[in-house]
Amino acid sequence: MLDSTYNQFTERIKEDGSLSQAGRLLALFLHHQCYEEGGEIHRTVRNLGKEVHISTSSVNAGIPRLRDAGYIQAEMRRRERPKERQKPDEEGIEEYGHELWHITVPALTTFLSQVLHHQYTTNGLTISVYIQKNE
Repeated sequence: MLDSTYNQFTERIKEDGSLSQAGRLLALFLHHQCYEEGGEIHRTVRNLGKEVHISTSSVNAGIPRLRDAGYIQAEMRRRERPKERQKPDEEGIEEYGHELWHITVPALTTFLSQVLHHQYTTNGLTISVYIQKNE
């Protein structure tokens, strides 16, 4: 069933002449990451640009276009710094005070709500188990 959900999503992306190449790449990346992370991702514009290898201006333009076209649901929120922490994360994964996009893919959300997915990692090996009710 994931294959058909993914195939439908990619067909819509390919046929949409209003999307740029960077917009298509962003849409496919968001679909994949939402699937990998259980249905929702939280990223800064800068980190999305780095992960997808596109400019931040392409991310800034692409997310609203994808949202308006119905490919994704996206909301911008500001990540607040806890009072006990005065400095940003040492690793710099997500900086406090920056705006984060909270993104979901509606078609994928429906799929994930119908399938039980477990991931197990041991000794560097990841095993994914999908349990789906036949109707």
